[in-house]
Amino acid sequence: KLRNWGKLVDASCVLCGSEVETRDHLFFACEYSRRLLADLFGVWPAICYAANWQNCLDIACSLADLPGADGKVGSALWCLVVGYVWKEPCRRVHGEAGREVSTLLTLIQQDLEFSHSSTVARRSDLQRSIFQPQQQQQ
Repeated sequence: KLRNWGKLVDASCVLCGSEVETRDHLFFACEYSRRLLADLFGVWPAICYAANWQNCLDIACSLADLPGADGKVGSALWCLVVGYVWKEPCRRVHGEAGREVSTLLTLIQQDLEFSHSSTVARRSDLQRSIFQPQQQQQ
């Protein structure tokens, strides 16, 4: 968008530097966001390898359709992932320091825990299956 407004900015992706930054590149080809998705959703390969934006939306809907607390956590989690992936290039373009994938994973987990009452978060098998393996590795 900055280029459309006449600003002189590099067109390549500020996260990986390999291609022109577009929505599709950012969510489906960028190595940075693919690492984030793989680390976060490695237990569900279909999520890690969404092919296009419609497929991405279908995944978000399928997470929302999970029963009970998992559906709420799944919806919130997907929104957080999209938000953080979308905001990270903006932060860098505007002079803020880039963050490692591991930092985003921690921020997403903290936001997820904060945005849901502790009872919902504790009951969510989805949340446990995603974040438990990472906590054990540290």
